[in-house]
Amino acid sequence: IAVCGCTDSLANNYNPNATVDDSSCVYSPLSLNPVNDTLCLGDTVTISWTGGAPNDLIQISLINNTTWTVAFTIASNLPNTGSYSWVVQGVPPGPGDIYQFYVQNLTPTTWDYGTIFAICPILGCTDPLANNYNPNATLDDSSCVYCVYGCTDSTAINYDPLAACDDSSCTYCDITFNLSVFFVGQNIS
Repeated sequence: IAVCGCTDSLANNYNPNATVDDSSCVYSPLSLNPVNDTLCLGDTVTISWTGGAPNDLIQISLINNTTWTVAFTIASNLPNTGSYSWVVQGVPPGPGDIYQFYVQNLTPTTWDYGTIFAICPILGCTDPLANNYNPNATLDDSSCVYCVYGCTDSTAINYDPLAACDDSSCTYCDITFNLSVFFVGQNIS
């Protein structure tokens, strides 16, 4: 006797007595696992989830939670393997907007929003007048170095030991020596 029912052991309504699959399998909805609350550009993050049918195709998007818009689709038509590695890119460095991942299976449609996270700032000197100005820095880390101008030649009379940048102000003594040599017993006239 044929017993109709769900024959997939991963389904919520698996029937171990079923001998014929009747396409009635029901799966848990997709659920994203949490990620760190701060991700940095260039980091590799594992986006992982549970649920959904094993044969479902998955789409992962990045949501700008500040503007509540889809920033972009990270991957589409992925097999439901439960995880995907992504290198953080395509978003501006912090401080700024807050993001979250969004996972969706395409048929039947279930979805989940992940935990929110920020993108790390790029630390550095943000003052364009400093010697070590970093045009890529988005958050000043108090590392700016400013040049102390003055004479950096230790043989000059106005040498400034605190100066790091020479300003061409060095001055030198113009001393001319007239050396005469006398021998003992020589008449000096």
